[in-house]
Amino acid sequence: MTALHVRLGRIKKALLLDYYQLLDKVLDTDKHIRYRHRMNGFDNPDYTFARDQISFIHIPKTGGTTLANMLEKDPGDTFVNLHIHRPVSMHCPPGAYRYLTIMREPVSRVWSHYQMVLREYPGFPYQKYANRGLETFLKKNWAVRNLYCRYFSGSIDPEPDESTLAIARKNLADFTYVIPFEDFSNSVQLFLRDHHIPYEEVLHDRKSKYPEPSPDEMELIARYNRFDLALYEAWRTENNYRK
Repeated sequence: MTALHVRLGRIKKALLLDYYQLLDKVLDTDKHIRYRHRMNGFDNPDYTFARDQISFIHIPKTGGTTLANMLEKDPGDTFVNLHIHRPVSMHCPPGAYRYLTIMREPVSRVWSHYQMVLREYPGFPYQKYANRGLETFLKKNWAVRNLYCRYFSGSIDPEPDESTLAIARKNLADFTYVIPFEDFSNSVQLFLRDHHIPYEEVLHDRKSKYPEPSPDEMELIARYNRFDLALYEAWRTENNYRK
């Protein structure tokens, strides 16, 4: 690729960013955020990794940053996607390739995400929607609507349905490692020991205190995440996990 092609590519990206930003202001959409994230490799299933590696499917607000920081101490090149949010690879199916993730109860995960966005710096992605209330945030932010199903199926953009749930459930069953969020410290300690990675006391790097959701707020989140809830309950049942 010539220097001219590189320059033209950068100009095209800059123009698209400006266009999407203007479009968002007019239509109250999130195209600018989504395009910027995709440019940086986020939410993109088009990647590969080796069979002896492990792809970390990092769902936001599950303790993934804490775990990723620990996995960086791995002396080899075992773990990929430690500090980027990516779904299952479209080229490397679970079962044939190794995957790691953390499962957290979906309503509490979304509530935590909402509270984080409210408390972040002015202009943080989706904050303008969070400031308008929980329901607007749920309607406008795709990442708080059945994100587990999107990431585990590899189908990001379409709204999840029963077929998405079925694919996500099958793929999750083929994941090599699934860490329960509610048993995070103990499970991470065992995982690190099995992979010969030094263990330090587990403290969630981005943990913060926030108010508990009301019953109405919990019901609202559940309504927008029914496929994730079905996936989570199926995973708990299949693994005899009761916490």
